[in-house]
Amino acid sequence: MDTATANDGWNKSSRCESSGCVEAKRVGVEFHLRDSVNPTPVLRLTAEQWAGFTATIRGGGYDLPTITSR
Repeated sequence: MDTATANDGWNKSSRCESSGCVEAKRVGVEFHLRDSVNPTPVLRLTAEQWAGFTATIRGGGYDLPTITSR
């Protein structure tokens, strides 16, 4: 079965409060990411790319600005 459609082994962040979240899975030496609502395509990262991606997340590099309503 294609890893893009299989649900086995996919992990969702504990901070996810909706059905639309990013899911991650380790497949061999790669790390796969997908949208939980639209699971294809799957983004495939090397271990080095994964380490850089998660370091950027931990450092706040992908934080979105807070939007306030008037």
